[in-house]
Amino acid sequence: MRIDLHMHSNYSDGILPVKKMIHILVSFGVKTFSITDHDTVEATEEAINESKKSGIECIPGIEISSEHNNREIHILGYYIDYKNKELINELYYFKEKRLSRADHILEKLRLKGIDIERNLLDQYSENGVLGRPHIADILVEKGIVSSRKEAFKKYLGFGSVAYVPREKVQIEQAISLIINAGGIPVLAHPGLSLQHKDLDHILSAGILGIEVFHPDHNLTLTDYYYNFAINNNLLITGGTDWHGDKHYGLYHPFKIPYENILKMKQHKRSNLDPIFQNC
Repeated sequence: MRIDLHMHSNYSDGILPVKKMIHILVSFGVKTFSITDHDTVEATEEAINESKKSGIECIPGIEISSEHNNREIHILGYYIDYKNKELINELYYFKEKRLSRADHILEKLRLKGIDIERNLLDQYSENGVLGRPHIADILVEKGIVSSRKEAFKKYLGFGSVAYVPREKVQIEQAISLIINAGGIPVLAHPGLSLQHKDLDHILSAGILGIEVFHPDHNLTLTDYYYNFAINNNLLITGGTDWHGDKHYGLYHPFKIPYENILKMKQHKRSNLDPIFQNC
C-alpha cells in the first residue's frame, strides 16, 4: 500500500497548499498520509477535513527540531492532539524564536549588500512557520543564487556568511512534548543526522519508533534501521519528506505494509488515548 508519513506543506517550508497536496496524493494512489510540518500543526485540521472528502486516511503529525550532542535531530510525532494547550504554547514560542532568527539573518545579508525587506519575507511564509528555506527562495527569486542548495551553501548554512544558529530544544523535551500531546514520537531520517552509536541513547530518551524508509536511506541503511527497529521493538514508519515541486516529477511514495499503521493504532488503543477516536 502506498503510504507517506512525512510531508511538508506551505504552512512550513513546503511549497504546496494542503488541498493541492491531497489531490496529488490521491492521483498517486496514496491511501494513508501525514503532514509533518516543522514545529507547527496549522495544516492539520485542514488536512483532516480535505482527506475525508477525498476518502484517504490522515494521521495528525508534526516534525520537531531538537538537538543531541550538538547535532540537529528531528523527531516526528504521530496521532498527536493538535489542539493540546501545552503543545500549542510551545510551538508559539518556537515560532517567535524563528522570527527573531530571521531578522538576524536579514541583517547579516544587508551587511553583505543583499537587502531583503521583511514584508517580502512575510509574504513567502504567510501561512505558517518562517524558516531559512523562505529566505533561500527569495535569494533564488532575486537571481542571487540558482537554487535553495546554493543559497544554503553560500549564505544560510552552517559556517556561511549569514548563518545564525537556532535555539533548539533537547531531544528529551521534544519527545516529552509529543507524548504529553498523546502522540507517538518517532526518530526521523536517522541516516541523515546520526551515528549508529547515538541510537542507544535516543532509544533510552523515549523514542517509540524509527523512520526506516526515507529517500536518503540507501538499501544498506534501510536494512540496518529495519533490523534495529525489530530488535528493539520499535514502530516502523516511512515517508518521502516531500516539500513539493512544480511538476510533481520528484514525488515517489513508498509501498509500506499497512501492518505498520495498525501497530501504531494498537499502541494508541493500549494507552487508552481519547484522541484516537478522532483519528
